[in-house]
This record gives sequence, structure tokens and C-alpha cells, in this order.
Amino acid sequence: MSTMTIETPGVPFGRLLRVESEKAVDTRAARWLIAVTALLIIASVGLPLGLPDEFDQSPTGYTGATAIGVLSVFPAVVILLLTTEWTRGTILVTFTQEPRRLRVLAAKGLAGVGLGVLGALLGFAVAMAGVLTADVVLGREVSYAVESAFTGLLAASVLNMLMATGFAALLQNSATAIVVFYVVPAIWGAISVGVLADVGEYLDSNQAFQWILEGDTAGHWPAIFVSMTLWIAIPLAAGAWRVATRDVRS
Repeated sequence: MSTMTIETPGVPFGRLLRVESEKAVDTRAARWLIAVTALLIIASVGLPLGLPDEFDQSPTGYTGATAIGVLSVFPAVVILLLTTEWTRGTILVTFTQEPRRLRVLAAKGLAGVGLGVLGALLGFAVAMAGVLTADVVLGREVSYAVESAFTGLLAASVLNMLMATGFAALLQNSATAIVVFYVVPAIWGAISVGVLADVGEYLDSNQAFQWILEGDTAGHWPAIFVSMTLWIAIPLAAGAWRVATRDVRS
């Protein structure tokens, strides 16, 4: 007598993405980080308003200020999304419900990118409010060239969240991933002097993000490509391999 095997359909990716998006904002820590990010974005617009000689009175100048909030704290939310389950040991439950691990990783990564897009939209809206304030209230001569300002902030925010995703997937520990994500690029930027100066811009993620944010990519694409490969593509690939192969009971 032949037996008939009934295959259980996998979790639809849309549902998986919705669940992971809810997880991203469903903890007290995540909510506090999002609130701090929003406050930083709003507060940082005071820099170009208060220091007009130091910042261009244009959307690009103001998004350069609001990017402080968008790029500094927000990545910690996606790091926690990817690492908390490993730290607490609940990842076994997740992979039991959806054993295709790379789909879970993709859903978590896209949820993080979605947060990055929302952060960029908020940063841009606050920046434009600052430009209008400088023009209408303070009577300054301002520019309203918004294209490069918005695309630069959006690209930098999305790439920054992908970088956080790669570090989190690779390290799989909340504290370690947060420390490495914030400290290692800063250390590299600080020591890129002397004999390292010639190669420093090719390996400095902060400089690459600054070029992208300001729309100053002409002549810098090779350095940006190398930097993004080192800090985003390689950690993402290595992280995906580790997620796919790690024993969840370890």
C-alpha cells in the first residue's frame, strides 16, 4: 500500500514580513530607540537653524543635520530585531514555524529597510520644515533643490540599515553586534592617517555615507563601491551563511 505525503505549505512571505515588522517595534527597547531617534531628528534641525554659517541653507544642508538622528540610533533597532531571538534562544520557535531560514533573514532585513525608509522620510520632512523656517521666519536666502537631498538621505539610510543587518546576522549577539557596528568603523576612520590615508577612503564607511548623503558621488564611486562591499556585502553574505548553518541549540 502506498502512502501519500502531504506537504504543508510554507508561511507566505508577506505574512512573514508583517510578523517581523511587528517584532521590530513590539519591544520596550525598540520603542525607546525609535522615540530617541525621532527626538534626535527633530532636535538636530536646530544646528543649521542656529549655525547658518556652518550649514548650507538648503535641503541638502538640513538633511545633513537630520541624518544625525536617522543614521545614528535607528540601526540599533534592526540589530535587536536580528539578534534578540538568538540571545534569548527563541530562534528555535521561529525556525520551527518557518524552517527556510534565509526567508526569515530576508523578512527581518526588509523590515529593517522599511524602518530606514520611514526614518529617511521623517528626516526629510523635518529638514524641509527647517528650510521653510529659515526662509519664512528668519528671512534667510535658501535653496529648494530637494532631489539630491531626498535621494541622498534615503540611500544612506537604507544602506546603513543593510549594514546593521549584516553585522547582526553575522554576530548574532545584541551587545557584540551593537558595539562592533558603532565602534569598528569609527576606529578605522580615526586611524586612517599617514600611510593609511591613501587607502582610508576606500575602507571608511562613514566617508562613503557622507558622499552619498551630500550627493557628492562624482569621482568617488570606486571608493564607495569598495567600502560598501567591505562593510555591507561581505557581512551580509557571511551572516546569511551563518544563519543558514548554525545549530540553533548552540
